[in-house]
Amino acid sequence: MKARRGPILLLLGWIALASQLARGAEIAKHSPSGSPHAPDVQDLIFLGPLRPLVIRLHVTIDGQPFRQVWQERFDELFALEDRDHDGRVTLEQAGAIARDMNGSLRDAPAGDFRDVAAADGTVDRATLLDALAKILPPFSVHRRPVIARGSALALFPLLDTDHNHQLSAAELAAAETQLQPRDFDDDRVITGPELILDPNAIAAASDPASAQPDLDPNESPVLPVEPLTTPAQIAEKLLKHYDRNHDGRLTAVVPEIEIRLPAAAMARLDVNGDGALDHEELESFVGGHPDLELVFAMGHATAPDRRSRQRGSTEREFRVRQKLNGGYELQLGEANIEFNRNNRDPRQTDLVEFRTYDRDNNGYIDTAEAAANNIGKSAFAAMDVDGDGKVFKGELTSFMTRQNAAAAFRLQLEIRDLGQDLFDMLDTDKDGVLSPRELRDAKNLLVTEDKNGDGALNGDEVPQRLEFELLRGADDRSDTDTRMVRRPARQATKASTSGPLWFRKMDRNNDGDLSPHEFVGPLSAFEKLDANHDGLVDREEAEAAEKK
Repeated sequence: MKARRGPILLLLGWIALASQLARGAEIAKHSPSGSPHAPDVQDLIFLGPLRPLVIRLHVTIDGQPFRQVWQERFDELFALEDRDHDGRVTLEQAGAIARDMNGSLRDAPAGDFRDVAAADGTVDRATLLDALAKILPPFSVHRRPVIARGSALALFPLLDTDHNHQLSAAELAAAETQLQPRDFDDDRVITGPELILDPNAIAAASDPASAQPDLDPNESPVLPVEPLTTPAQIAEKLLKHYDRNHDGRLTAVVPEIEIRLPAAAMARLDVNGDGALDHEELESFVGGHPDLELVFAMGHATAPDRRSRQRGSTEREFRVRQKLNGGYELQLGEANIEFNRNNRDPRQTDLVEFRTYDRDNNGYIDTAEAAANNIGKSAFAAMDVDGDGKVFKGELTSFMTRQNAAAAFRLQLEIRDLGQDLFDMLDTDKDGVLSPRELRDAKNLLVTEDKNGDGALNGDEVPQRLEFELLRGADDRSDTDTRMVRRPARQATKASTSGPLWFRKMDRNNDGDLSPHEFVGPLSAFEKLDANHDGLVDREEAEAAEKK
């Protein structure tokens, strides 16, 4: 017997190795293009103001590649449903697996498994895995609204009248005239709320619960490169974002420059050497090395994971600072990104009080209460084990526990675009409003901020600000997650402590200047007070008049 133990152990070792290799190959199948052997990799294309960047994330959950963890959850659920161990499940069992992979009280995205079922109405394991990777992916990107700081999103495009993503001297000089229609209360100063463009954001400024948690994914500044993402789709996205003259090409030479890429990248892509990239050339965009690599360890990181959490290879123009919470601060020239890691574990989330759902306090949840609490019909049916149309506390708790377990193995990246914050650059006295004088001085920004001397503000001269948050969970975070970023409250007493009494009383908007609209008296008297003829009477001019 002892003589036979060695071959048996060797055979078992080979079987285990073969199983491990098969699993690795299957996980690799669901990894991004260009990284078939890296189940911890997720590539992102960040669509910056002037150029796209490929950011490669290396993400682990509890020390394991995140795609591997997601698939292991699938394997566990499939094994529970595949009771005869033939590698196939019924359509009903496939739906149950989808519900428990969802990670939400809402219904899982529609997946008609009948389209992939065999003639006998069953679905094999590999086919179901592929289908769920599409509708319930291990990684997803969601754009979230930003409320009350609409000025950052709106001011730059309001002044950029020719829509070329830069502000010329003429556009800056016209700032006061261009923004006058936004002065809704006619007080001659521009506030942040008056600049908000998004109607959804306007409603949410007074009622955050009215904001939709998700915005149009097609407008997101981040494109995830998924296994099914084709080069043609990437090219179409780049053209849609950067092709301002709609000629089907991205010009990289002055004066009609639409995209700015490093010389090496441009040489690789511009096959015909015409200084522009057409659809076919753009299809090779992701073929090179990523511009930036970042490592994120979610969950309980092992010691080696912590040591490996560092910056990957980057271009010299990028500045990356690692934060203590496992995130990063990225200064990418034309964009500054606060990249945060939210390491909450959905499995440790406190379950919602049952009475929150049981609004009539009768001891159970009915279909009307479920609908009022955004519980999907399919999810309610799954909770209602005995089919009596009532969900009791134990049924709800059991279902939520399973969903929280699924959410722990799904990653999402939340994007909040704070825009190119020109408002703070113009608001020189930091009182939270833009006065006529500040708007008239807008053209002077070119003196100090036009770093490349091209006569316009663009790119890193007015950087785009974004917040990224990587977290575990499904995509149903709602009104409590709507981000409200508030500017400092304006000081109402700003102009009330200096200048002659008549000047302070006339200065109804407290901006420290009198406009002809505020001045009580004949225009000739105003023009006499306005010694420098700039169309405004300031405190010094008022005090000088008092001394005469």
